Amino acid sequence: MATITMPSADRVDKAYKDAIGRVASRYEEGIKGAKDVKEKMIAGQKNYEEKMSDAAVLARRKEKLEAMPETAWRDGALEKGKTRIGPGMQAGAPKRKANYEVIRQKLDGLTIADKTTDADTNIDNRLKPVVKAMQEAAGKR
Repeated sequence: MATITMPSADRVDKAYKDAIGRVASRYEEGIKGAKDVKEKMIAGQKNYEEKMSDAAVLARRKEKLEAMPETAWRDGALEKGKTRIGPGMQAGAPKRKANYEVIRQKLDGLTIADKTTDADTNIDNRLKPVVKAMQEAAGKR
């Protein structure tokens, strides 16, 4: 059996805060590297419809997506998101630390099965117990 050892809350918080300065450039790289955004949004229509029930809203969304130039999404995300992400993370750091601490504590020392060569077995015996523990700690299970 393997045991998960989580870094301390202060170490996680420091790593989070240290990453804030790098986020804007990585965010920009991700936006610029995104491919087929409009097509993926349209392909996600089925999932969206499962959550929504107003046919007029759905039709309007699809029409707007089809008419949207790819650059409109990318330019808007770069212009607005790149400048907001770092300050938003900084402002939210105390809340993130408080909310994550219960999850970090739940995972620290969690025993999971040793890794095997079978992906499905690893998912069942290693990943699922971690996800379940995280959900329990977050009050979602």
